[in-house]
Amino acid sequence: MIVTKGYENKTVQAVRGTEDKTIAKWETAGWQLVSRDQGTFRTALIFRRSKLKKNLPAAAALAFLLPVAVGGLTLGLIFGDDKNTTAPPTAATASSPPRRRRVTGPPLRTDSFGNRLGRDAGRPAHLR
Repeated sequence: MIVTKGYENKTVQAVRGTEDKTIAKWETAGWQLVSRDQGTFRTALIFRRSKLKKNLPAAAALAFLLPVAVGGLTLGLIFGDDKNTTAPPTAATASSPPRRRRVTGPPLRTDSFGNRLGRDAGRPAHLR
């Protein structure tokens, strides 16, 4: 087999009378007939096809990573946690921020029972 730049060549010997069958066989396999040298009993047929670009490192990496990825996904599905793994929201983020109260004066004084003392002591709560 002769290799030229960009093409791969192959020489095939065929018995006289079977050339057409041999040519059809190699052309269906992707080869192109270049020349034919007829002898007394045999014919030498020369075929060529474009060289396949071989990218061995990329193919090796793909051949390694594909089973690893499939195995990882399979193990993750088999042994993975079925529960929801997200953390519940904390109290600070779940509720709205506390409302701000307006403070206009000094803090109110109360007695030991929680009753107000001072200016609003005798007024009902709804009027304060």
